[in-house]
Amino acid sequence: MKTPRYLEMKHLLKERIRRGEYKVGDRLPSENELASQLGISRHTVLKGMAQLMAEGWIERYQGKGTFVARRSEGSPQGTRTVALICSDLSAPPILHIVAGVSGFLKDQRMELLLLDSDHSTAREAEHLDGLEDRGVVGALVWPHVPPANRDRVALLRDRGLPVVLLDRGFAGLPVPMVGVDNRAGAIEVVRHLIACGHRKIGHITVDQAGKHDVAPVADRERGYREAMAEAGLAVPEAYVQRVPVKFAEDAMVSDSLRELFAYETMHRLLNLSAPPTAIFLLNDIFAPSCLRAIATQGLRIPEDVAVAGFDNDFEAGEFPIPLTSYAQPGREIGQLAGQLLSRMLDGHAPETLVNLLPGRLIVRHSTVCAHL
Repeated sequence: MKTPRYLEMKHLLKERIRRGEYKVGDRLPSENELASQLGISRHTVLKGMAQLMAEGWIERYQGKGTFVARRSEGSPQGTRTVALICSDLSAPPILHIVAGVSGFLKDQRMELLLLDSDHSTAREAEHLDGLEDRGVVGALVWPHVPPANRDRVALLRDRGLPVVLLDRGFAGLPVPMVGVDNRAGAIEVVRHLIACGHRKIGHITVDQAGKHDVAPVADRERGYREAMAEAGLAVPEAYVQRVPVKFAEDAMVSDSLRELFAYETMHRLLNLSAPPTAIFLLNDIFAPSCLRAIATQGLRIPEDVAVAGFDNDFEAGEFPIPLTSYAQPGREIGQLAGQLLSRMLDGHAPETLVNLLPGRLIVRHSTVCAHL
């Protein structure tokens, strides 16, 4: 069976570190530079970097970059293992979450085992079913598309394996969850756009087709609508456009299709008889395609159309038009998740099941306030 490209990239960087090409404290090339050097996608680079971080080879600091970490070979005697099952190792906050979790666990004489479900509920199920055989003492789970695999998580809990969920929970299942406050973040983004003078604000989100309950998607739209209502602003039905990215049981559509859908969706908004002057994007993944769509219509950003995203993707500040975005507190999410799991291992029940942390709005050129 062929080795996945992200694992090949991980092994290559490990060898370069071992040979001294990258020394402790050295700053590694950016994700884009590594992708160009190795002839792979940035998505693949991010997945490999997440694995290296979980194994203690590298450290990442927001706004500074990724550096070679000081580590010792082998695990100290008595080290326990915690698994982190993630649906998307290239998601913007995941590297910071891994950094927060692994840093906390290291202080507790525990190590992190990173398992990639790669947008697949079937692979996620395999990882969940195999946790006890791997000898892990607890698990952190970023579910793909709830409610899929809810029963498996419930079974682990009933068998006494501590589980903490990341980003999204399972309705009615008393398992602690840690994530960003998506609703509050969306409200802050839209209030910023309103403060810049915008009154016609659209929202690009995804079509969940009524099959799944991915709470962050719904919470960000709810925050958008609440901020508009708070300001007494109407939300015409056509102002909320849904990218037809169907969450499938075993995979999501490819990145290229997702970008095409976002591009077409932005054109639909811009072609309305009374188009919005500002757009709030569900996430930064849609931003490059949406910015390109605006440019092809001969419109200027932010003078004609302002754009704000969510998640503060690693490239958000490097887009041709640097993107205003709401940054998730990834490291803090990881640290809190690790703390909750550690307390559960010590026999303490979680005091709060839903733990939502505030993020931070980072204002860049895409929403620079102009007189409208």
